[in-house]
Amino acid sequence: MVKKAFQNNNELVKKRNKRLALILGLVAFSFYVGFLLSNMK
Repeated sequence: MVKKAFQNNNELVKKRNKRLALILGLVAFSFYVGFLLSNMK
């Protein structure tokens, strides 16, 4: 019973981590693009 709940929790954490990583990646990418554009001027 506890093991099952723990497994479900692990899957939730993995999904949340994936979403977090995606958001962080997008933020980093937008910063990078902005940096490149400001350097091109």
